[in-house]
Amino acid sequence: MQTYFEGLADSTGRQHPWLHSTINPDWKYYDFKKNPEMVSEVLEDFKPWAHYDSVQLFYEILRWVNGPESKFETSDCGFRGPSENQQKDGWPKEMVCSGGLFVFFRNLQYNLSDESKSWKENHPGGGSLAKPYAQSKYTQWLINQSQQLIRQSKHDWACIGLGLISIMFTEAPVPENEQLGYAVVYRFWAWGDSEKETMTSFNYVVDTLFTIFKQLSAQAT
Repeated sequence: MQTYFEGLADSTGRQHPWLHSTINPDWKYYDFKKNPEMVSEVLEDFKPWAHYDSVQLFYEILRWVNGPESKFETSDCGFRGPSENQQKDGWPKEMVCSGGLFVFFRNLQYNLSDESKSWKENHPGGGSLAKPYAQSKYTQWLINQSQQLIRQSKHDWACIGLGLISIMFTEAPVPENEQLGYAVVYRFWAWGDSEKETMTSFNYVVDTLFTIFKQLSAQAT
């Protein structure tokens, strides 16, 4: 399976926890640690495809990652079901599905940048990251180890890319000017010549993600 690191994927400076999306007020943050039963109820992007095993497994991932055995949690995800593939030069299949998942450490201090304080002092008004602050050593470890595990998957018709999402972790137990850090976004694509084949490829993506989170959670301090 192909993978890549895109660096800073979103520099707008989100907050965690967040309430409503500025793009669509119907998009809300749900704490799946407290309400795991809501996973299959509130993820509107996935509902039309919920009859596929891959989507049911994705739901299971979210319950597990946000459950008591995990060192991680999630804050956002999205999915676009099988549609016409516009990149046949690189991926010669008729259809593609895609999406993304935001993941970070349950221990919020592991996500924080050592440069948070100095960056806030130099950017008192906030705003986008013209000069990004460095990720923590834990976030860097999560990215490096994730890519190693992705490369072990032999499926040819899927890709998982990783990037950094700028986050202000407002519930981190540190002063406000030290709360800047990153979540890791796992962007994914899966291809096939039919809807069923595409969703079968997506199953490889989901299975790989589950492997990543279980193995790395067991290794995390």
